[in-house]
Amino acid sequence: NLEAAKMVKYGGVTEAQALAMITINPARELGLDRRLGSIEVGKDADIVLFNAHPFDAFARCELALIDGEVWFQRPEKDNTFAPRPGDHATMPMPGRGTESRNLEIPQNPKGTYALVKATLHPVSGPDIADGTLVIEGGKITAVGGPKTPFPPAADVIDAQGFDIWPGLIDAGTRLGLYEIGSLSETHDDADSAQFQPELRTSSALYTDSEQIPVTRANGVLIAYVQPAGGLISGQGCVIGLDGFVPRELVLADPVALNVTIPPRISRDPDAPRPRGEGPDPRQRRRERIESIKEEFRRALAYDKVRAEAQARQAPAPYPDPRLVALAPYAKGERPVIFRADHREEILDALKLAQDLYLKAIISGGAEAWKAADALKTANVPVLVAGTLQLPAGPTDPYDASYANPARLYEAGVTFAIRSNGQGPEQATAGRNLPYEAAIAVAFGLPEPEALKAITLNPAKILGLADQVGSLEAGKRANLVITAGHILQPTTEIKALFLNGKPLPPESKQTLLYARYRQHLAEVQIGASPLGIDPMPAFPLAPSSPVPASTSATNANHAQPAGDRTSAGRH
Repeated sequence: NLEAAKMVKYGGVTEAQALAMITINPARELGLDRRLGSIEVGKDADIVLFNAHPFDAFARCELALIDGEVWFQRPEKDNTFAPRPGDHATMPMPGRGTESRNLEIPQNPKGTYALVKATLHPVSGPDIADGTLVIEGGKITAVGGPKTPFPPAADVIDAQGFDIWPGLIDAGTRLGLYEIGSLSETHDDADSAQFQPELRTSSALYTDSEQIPVTRANGVLIAYVQPAGGLISGQGCVIGLDGFVPRELVLADPVALNVTIPPRISRDPDAPRPRGEGPDPRQRRRERIESIKEEFRRALAYDKVRAEAQARQAPAPYPDPRLVALAPYAKGERPVIFRADHREEILDALKLAQDLYLKAIISGGAEAWKAADALKTANVPVLVAGTLQLPAGPTDPYDASYANPARLYEAGVTFAIRSNGQGPEQATAGRNLPYEAAIAVAFGLPEPEALKAITLNPAKILGLADQVGSLEAGKRANLVITAGHILQPTTEIKALFLNGKPLPPESKQTLLYARYRQHLAEVQIGASPLGIDPMPAFPLAPSSPVPASTSATNANHAQPAGDRTSAGRH
């Protein structure tokens, strides 16, 4: 239903048309429309009960019947169906007023704008109806009600009926490092070494990546670009999704060190072991964790020797780029982001951080809900790698991933939601960030907390809350203007501001869509050829006389195709 809802946003179809595309239309194509695809007398009793419209991102399935038998029923404490969270009446759906209206924003040479009559969602405070937001010099200078003053030179933008949100923040992606999965030449996200703390993602950014405008067009304006590979992968940077060269994108660098906790051993101990694993894979895993600790200890010792040499004005030890890069993290001056999904991995990361006095952040956290108490006690935040995925464990509840953020919130754990994906998907999944947060609302997370999880919370966790993450005076003017709620897949994004610069929500995908829609319109009125005309008939060259010695052989080729088999037997 999420993918069908996107057709309302991108394809311009109605909700009824989109719903037909996943119900009655496929039934007709399969020749089963007499039995399936709609609720009618005489058809199979295949029925799903939602607590709101299935295209509503905050809705969830409560009951499913196949042939009249209950195949799924969401367990509730009191055996009643839960209502949809939030107020559905306050969430405008497409096709109502502003959806068909464009928002034109001129280029102001001084970068001074006043957005008036909009509904402002500061995230750091209550919503402001009929609000005014003022932009000057790339920063927000005022946020308030209709009487908020603005400079006379400002371009006044009438945003009545629209909603304005802070730019979304993806706190974990390979955007700009990984372009095409089948072309290794476009993979610049990892190195082959196990310990590479000196590597920085800022040095490998590909600013012409087509993934950047695709992600930006759905409201994600800030991203933490993380490295991959090895145990200590390198240092990540935070970028704004617009710029001609890397230094124009980079907002902060370096931001954090990325460390991968070796994955838990979950397979059958009696199963055949992979080549090179050794007789005791669990012991090997413990050794790898110990090697991470040893690398941090080496960095501390190296930094101590250098400091003592400088104090005595003695010759310093030979520079080691890896240990120099690792030292600020080993001393707890900068955060270390541990990639850990399963409970055992998360607890190992917390133990490692406690032993070494590191400033830790957990990224991934698929089973963070199982370690919520330990995370709360250690005061370690979590960057949850998406919710639209299967449970991490075979015995986990079906909604373990969906409800993970809600359980962390209930436990008092600070968290953000980032995009999720493996391989090339880690560069492309950012566009779905709002929907990762929305599904968490459907499964218990309060709506305001879901918004914070992709705006203010990641800004705080990454140490950039003084610049981005909310609509406040003094912060960067990163805005998303929508015709509806930003978490809804049917909501259209009308305009963007990044560092005070207006940007259209366009990408290669939207431009190609417009191009082919235009061509289709031209074909329909006869102004352009369809492009599938039959091949023109070309005259055949005159044949030469056939020698008598070869006439019997070539006779086979002169017969109709249906007679060649029998002719060849004689």
